[in-house]
Amino acid sequence: NPAVWQQWWFPLLALMVLCLFLFALFHIRLRAIKKKNTLLLELAENRQKVLVQLIHPHFVFNLMNTIQGAVLKEEKMVAASLVARLAKLMRLSMELSMEKWVSLEKETDLLNKYFELEEVRSPGKFQYRIEVAPSVHPSKTLIPSMLIQPFVENAIKHGILHCLNRKGLIHISFEQNKEDLFCIVDDNGIGRKASEKFNKAKPAGHQSSGIEITINRLRLLHQEQKTGFYYEVIDKVNAQDEAQGTTVRFTIPYKLVYETN
Repeated sequence: NPAVWQQWWFPLLALMVLCLFLFALFHIRLRAIKKKNTLLLELAENRQKVLVQLIHPHFVFNLMNTIQGAVLKEEKMVAASLVARLAKLMRLSMELSMEKWVSLEKETDLLNKYFELEEVRSPGKFQYRIEVAPSVHPSKTLIPSMLIQPFVENAIKHGILHCLNRKGLIHISFEQNKEDLFCIVDDNGIGRKASEKFNKAKPAGHQSSGIEITINRLRLLHQEQKTGFYYEVIDKVNAQDEAQGTTVRFTIPYKLVYETN
């Protein structure tokens, strides 16, 4: 008897198996391309939303009122200083928004300029501190641009500015934990529960969606880089169960300079 591979039906069966294998391979590849294209489209749409949220219009409007007040009081040096600072902040924010990856050093520089103007708007209301762990090199670590500012704005707007019995403090730190880069935004504001009561009194649609957009962007960026995404909000309380502020902790996708060469 002839061997199995010598039977008349064996080449036909082999051809069918090969066609099925190629079809499955093509289908898997097509699904991967569609998934990647969908991810890129979502990232592009989210980036557009970030550009819209770049500098909150209420922030600029309030700052312009401060500048106008300085002009009316004939405090020309103060007004000129505010205009110069605002121009530097807007120029730097536009420069960073055009880049997908920026150095952590530039991102913290943007935060410092933003804090300076917020301090002018609310003099003596809060202090801030930005710390980078020794294991993290700000000039060599690249992160997605314009990620931290929405969390800072949220801490000031919803936590610090409502404090009546203590001076506000915002502490931003960057830490390395094994392969993950963490950002921690800590404040000693009124907490989320009390902030929700203030927000309910505002007109519908007044609340900013910057945090939601930023979290979604973080999730998509981690998915693109195939890294784990972590996000946590901690409500701090004292022994009497009184709100002592909020801590936001999340991972940031990053690259090192030598990896991009």
